[in-house]
Amino acid sequence: MKLYIKYLVSIRCKNFVKEELKKLGIVYYRVESGFVEIADELPKKQRLQLEQRLLTTGMVLLEAEKNNLVENTKKILTELINSFDPLLEKSYTKIISSRLSVDFAALSNQFAEVNGYSIEHYISLQKIEAVKELLLYENLTVSQIAEKFHYPHVNLLTAHFKKTTGLPPSFFIKLRKKRFQV
Repeated sequence: MKLYIKYLVSIRCKNFVKEELKKLGIVYYRVESGFVEIADELPKKQRLQLEQRLLTTGMVLLEAEKNNLVENTKKILTELINSFDPLLEKSYTKIISSRLSVDFAALSNQFAEVNGYSIEHYISLQKIEAVKELLLYENLTVSQIAEKFHYPHVNLLTAHFKKTTGLPPSFFIKLRKKRFQV
């Protein structure tokens, strides 16, 4: 089960949340920006205790409805990014608003508060993850991938990739070649 926590973005906040979960005897699997994955449903009393402790640092335990909204936004974006359709890319905001029946500005603010980054940044990160997958598991060139993701020029993809990962795409191509040399 995931619990979404507003303003859970820094390492200090994550460490605080881990300590509080331990004190309350709540088993967790991971603590990430914006959410905590726990083993079981929280009883009302434990939920209230966690809420109160989080409030002491300015963090807020979000309602299930808001949690679902953020998760559904991520699912829709992942689906849209992996469709490689250039027409969809220009209307992400309209598609998300339409599918979730929610005002995009409000959703965007909620998304940023929960995750600590914007929807646009999430899209950028997901695209780079998809590019890494293609580099590692498909026999495509960087030019072919740039075309697939509708980059106007391969240099833009390369620069974006290196800025995001700290590594050039060629590094992942070398990894693929090493992996399949055996």
